[in-house]
Amino acid sequence: MAALTNPRFADAVGGQRMNNERKISQALAEFSEWAMPWAYLQDTLAAKELTQEERTLIKQIWNEACSSAYWTLSSMPSDIARATAGLKASFPWLSDGAILNLTRAASYQWN
Repeated sequence: MAALTNPRFADAVGGQRMNNERKISQALAEFSEWAMPWAYLQDTLAAKELTQEERTLIKQIWNEACSSAYWTLSSMPSDIARATAGLKASFPWLSDGAILNLTRAASYQWN
């Protein structure tokens, strides 16, 4: 029980979470093969440094990015703006590059 109240333990846990979040953002932002946008998720999940837990979270983030709540197909720019806002609200720690790639890849799913 002492570990739960120990600030050093809390900092270590928080620091690890921040490292995981940084690693996930980096993996999501690294994709550059836009001639094959359908490969985005598969290529991102293939990053060797990711743990299974991180891959699971990436799949959850991807599902959020592709949510039908954002993609009304009325206007691609407004759909991208809705998806961007939704991702920022749900995963505020994602980098701008990760969100850009997520919405770009998701837009191909809905195009």
